[in-house]
Amino acid sequence: MVNEQSTAGRRVAVAAEKMDAKMCDDGLPSRRKRQHTLLARLAGVFVLVLLNLNRGLNIDIESRVDHPSTQSVIDSPKNMTSLFSKPTSNEVGDVGTIQGICGPHSESNKQTSSFPHPGKHPKFLFGIPSTLSSMLEKERRQTFRETYLNFDRQIYDMAMKHQSGSSHTNISSLPNFPKQHNRVCSLQEWTCKYDQIHEECQIIYAFFVGDNATAPPYILDDSLRDFRSMLVSNNYNATEELGLVRLNIRENQFDGKMTTWFQFAALVGEEFPEIDYAVKLDSDTLVFTPNFLENLEFRHWKLLNERNNLKTERIYGGVKYPKSYCGKDEKHHACPLPLVGDTYMSGELNFMSMDLARYIASPACPRENITIPHEDVSLSNYVYSYTNNQKLPGHVKNTTIDRIFVQQEHLLLTFNESAAMKSRKTGQSVNLQKQFRKFLWGHCNPRPLKNDALYAFFKDPKKVRKIWSDFITFYYDGVYGRSSKAGNHGKEKAASPQNIHKSRKGKLESRDEKSDVTDNTTACAILFFGLPRSFKRYVLPSIIRNVLVPNLKYNCDYYIHYYQIDREESSRSGYAGKLNTDDVLLLESAVRQLHNESNLNSTIGNTLTLPRVSFVSDTNATFWEARGNLVEKYRTAKRNNGKFLYFPSEEPNYVYPTTMDNIVKQWHSIETVWNEMEQSAKVLNKTYSRVAMLRSDVIFIDPIDIYLIQNGKKDIRNRYITIPDWAGWPVNDRMVYGPYNAVKVWAAERFERLDNYVRTDVISRAGYGMHPEKFLNRALLPHITKKLGYQLEKTKRFCFVRVRADGGIWIDDCNKGFPENNATRTFTRDLLPDDATCQRQAFEWWADQLYCNFTERDDLLWNLKEKPILQSLSATSNAT
Repeated sequence: MVNEQSTAGRRVAVAAEKMDAKMCDDGLPSRRKRQHTLLARLAGVFVLVLLNLNRGLNIDIESRVDHPSTQSVIDSPKNMTSLFSKPTSNEVGDVGTIQGICGPHSESNKQTSSFPHPGKHPKFLFGIPSTLSSMLEKERRQTFRETYLNFDRQIYDMAMKHQSGSSHTNISSLPNFPKQHNRVCSLQEWTCKYDQIHEECQIIYAFFVGDNATAPPYILDDSLRDFRSMLVSNNYNATEELGLVRLNIRENQFDGKMTTWFQFAALVGEEFPEIDYAVKLDSDTLVFTPNFLENLEFRHWKLLNERNNLKTERIYGGVKYPKSYCGKDEKHHACPLPLVGDTYMSGELNFMSMDLARYIASPACPRENITIPHEDVSLSNYVYSYTNNQKLPGHVKNTTIDRIFVQQEHLLLTFNESAAMKSRKTGQSVNLQKQFRKFLWGHCNPRPLKNDALYAFFKDPKKVRKIWSDFITFYYDGVYGRSSKAGNHGKEKAASPQNIHKSRKGKLESRDEKSDVTDNTTACAILFFGLPRSFKRYVLPSIIRNVLVPNLKYNCDYYIHYYQIDREESSRSGYAGKLNTDDVLLLESAVRQLHNESNLNSTIGNTLTLPRVSFVSDTNATFWEARGNLVEKYRTAKRNNGKFLYFPSEEPNYVYPTTMDNIVKQWHSIETVWNEMEQSAKVLNKTYSRVAMLRSDVIFIDPIDIYLIQNGKKDIRNRYITIPDWAGWPVNDRMVYGPYNAVKVWAAERFERLDNYVRTDVISRAGYGMHPEKFLNRALLPHITKKLGYQLEKTKRFCFVRVRADGGIWIDDCNKGFPENNATRTFTRDLLPDDATCQRQAFEWWADQLYCNFTERDDLLWNLKEKPILQSLSATSNAT
């Protein structure tokens, strides 16, 4: 093996000598160039060995798969040509041509290695299979270069066109004007212009073809260390197609071309470790690029944050099908072998982290035993075989593969002969204009299966251009266009979602409202905590109406912590009932739908970007693992007089130890969601200045604007912290909003301040221990106001009431200290459908619960549509 490596090293040296004349003119003498080349390669081999050892994927090189094409590639120096090197211009050539931007040589124009770290956008290496034998295929490649692979330039050109007709002097300086980005680049541009574009480019694309009729149909050689060694000799020249990659294999579809692509991608990833994912997408797939990047970036960081591991590894994504679907129609999709996993990813677009791409092309993957005549199922089999593969040194059985699933009905579209879009799931028409932010990619494939639409083949470039033209127009108008149209600048203000109403046509629209806290001037976050009870039926409609809508103009991000518990037993707070805690995940869809509705129906300029919605959860087991020792301490610690140190023994309604355990669970939820926000802020390089903490088991009766304070003013100086002025024991601890640093004490410093409080505070020592409202009143709020200097506002502007798992509503929650409110009337008028009937039932001698019957709606925005907001929900906003 040493001799083989030495021989390969000599071949590399010879290749470098022969390519000296072809190297880019970067100002170095030719001999120094060769020295740089050889030193870089030796250093690269050393780094790659260390990387493989570090990743636990030290595949045995002795067991590689050899075939003639591999040896011929290494033996021939002229085959060591690279993609491209250092450019002679800072400008990328016109779409589809290279125009001599650089000449071929053996190394990329990469000076440094940038590893993934928080704050970086995920990067995708797109591999699009194509062929050289068809002029139609060539036309389609050019079509894609001019459509979804060119969206940034199109958006910028549209904005500049609008500017040319504008009376405004320089609208490009406005905050909503699209910047000139280059988030998509070809593989040639990536290697040739690396130092200029590597930070911004997120999609690196390649059209890969087989271009050696006498070679085997695949290259799978674990000894390869340079992706250039997999290319044919005439791969690149100054007039070659941009993004075309000629693999040194025989052209084929199912005999190894796709696996060869992943080997090629893995080698690219070795040289450029900042690339996160290898992607394979069909040449009849149209990617809605800005939506793809936004959605996948959110899912990428959400998954890494949930792992508490920022390494992009063991991740597999796409549109899933259940195992049972394979073999549903033996003529169409027969599966002669058992599937390795419980699902497989549909073949039109799927992606995997680079470690998995490296694995499936390695000798350790048992491809020969799990390959079937369907590339998508075979690829899934290869990936899932990683979980229990004992051939991998140091491998742990049942290693987890995390998956990023996307919903079929949202993403897979069929384009019929009239270029209309139809939902794959229902076969119904899809309104692209209204739902332009919803779709990530569209694909056509004839699948005459039961309950499936019969798709038209997506082969006509004219149809591709028509669909893309419609999409990019709707996207620009919805996201940028109305802020860039001539003559509108400085004349219109941001629409207020607080004033959403129903037009005569029944559509949601927005009216203008004066406000001193306008769109995107500050970063805000709204956090939900606790155990979601009756969430879809009662809580979510009230959140949409009275939390999302009033704060939509601020473009706040949302963070949610919840407990995954199936059932809640009876307690002093309510009867037992089943919990569907996963319903809380509907909040993400609600946020997306509401923002899309607002953008599409806005008649003014400042449309909104989609906010971040992030979830974090615990089970009973994970809670006790995290806080079990602390709970035991709180249960057992006593004072010198024998009384409990933490348990509020003087509170007659508290039950030992259940009530105290529940307090800790609530505090854990509050602190966990706060930490989730802080961690995401670091990843996003974002600073939140305004934060709200809200319960996820309450019905919000009235609108809550998190910037609104006393006398209808807006807290634009960010000096007030607001809590409810009712249900005080002695203060209300059920929600808060205000400046970041003030809310941080309320949310994240309870556990650290408790020990000193229970030992020194006179009320706590009198037997009230960790009584949450007294702790808030005597320890946390004084620190916020006296030490930090913020002003405390207790308000009766809004009411919210708790709801139980069985649907019982504590409709009189606000009565103590807020007797003038009429929660029952407002609730039944604004938050229940017209077919609802309600009645009170006595729960305790001191309180009733309200129970209501009505038919649940599937439309998440049903409340706004059936109960339109006809007038402004808040007082006129004045500055303070």
